[in-house]
Amino acid sequence: MRNSVEERKVFWQMYQSVLDEKGMPFTIICERQWAVVNSYSSKWRRNIISMDFSLQKHILRINAYLDNDLSLYAILVSKKEEIEDKLGFAPVWGAGEKKGNARRIKVELPFVPYDRNDYVKLIEQSIPIVQRFVEAFKPYIKYD
Repeated sequence: MRNSVEERKVFWQMYQSVLDEKGMPFTIICERQWAVVNSYSSKWRRNIISMDFSLQKHILRINAYLDNDLSLYAILVSKKEEIEDKLGFAPVWGAGEKKGNARRIKVELPFVPYDRNDYVKLIEQSIPIVQRFVEAFKPYIKYD
């Protein structure tokens, strides 16, 4: 059996190395399977841009995560067309899987678990998407 804890560490180290090579287009703080974007803390806050590296589901989820902020979600939905224009694609809009009042605006990228070459492709594919998320949600999600 493979060690998923170690594999997540490897993935996030690889991600950080690529960000360093690219001159840090954004920052990540990693904690287990998730990384918080442009924050100085991995603590889960009310509203964040984050990534979830799921070995079990074979996806990297990039999302604007809103925890119990239905009023902000309503504002974002009212600006959906503008946000999707900035993103350049239509993400999935909806409720979080576990918390009743959580909302996610997400895109999920598939990958092959434990395949380091595929991780490189995944990281390269995800960086511009994360940059678009940061830009599109900048007026609504404040970073610390």
